[in-house]
Amino acid sequence: MKIHSRFARAICLMTTWAVLLPAPEVFAEAASTTTPVVADITLQDGLLHGRLVTPEGTAIAGVTVRLLREQQILAQATTDATGAYSFAGLRAGVYRLETATGGATVRVWSAAVAPPSSVESFTLVEGEVVRGQFEDLDRLHVILLGLGTAGLVTGTVGIARAESARRVALRAAQSP
Repeated sequence: MKIHSRFARAICLMTTWAVLLPAPEVFAEAASTTTPVVADITLQDGLLHGRLVTPEGTAIAGVTVRLLREQQILAQATTDATGAYSFAGLRAGVYRLETATGGATVRVWSAAVAPPSSVESFTLVEGEVVRGQFEDLDRLHVILLGLGTAGLVTGTVGIARAESARRVALRAAQSP
């Protein structure tokens, strides 16, 4: 019985560690990411406009910029020779601007209520990914989290049953 109880405790402890400690690649990812940024932009008569540039600041022409809200594509625009893009007919809210290799989350304001720090146009840097919220877990991490939780529950129940069985065995051994 002692071996069974120790085994159950060891499994419970290892499962707890697996659930609470992220995988090594999560540590590497967390170390390399920057603080999430959400840019504040003032709408000009419902128009959101900006430029797409390289990290060196050179304008990029002919690239599709997508405007998303709640992961749904609302509109697409192709940059012109100066890297300019624009989206008309927008209302205040949080949007995501994306290209094939990067993107950014923007908070769009009407001119009447825009904070003083907001800008009138947004420069999107190709290849730079700026997120304003936690990305969804992929399928593997969800499965591992579920297995870890199931192991934790199973270990806890196993320890309780082992302790109960130990008490019953002690009572049986002590009774005449």
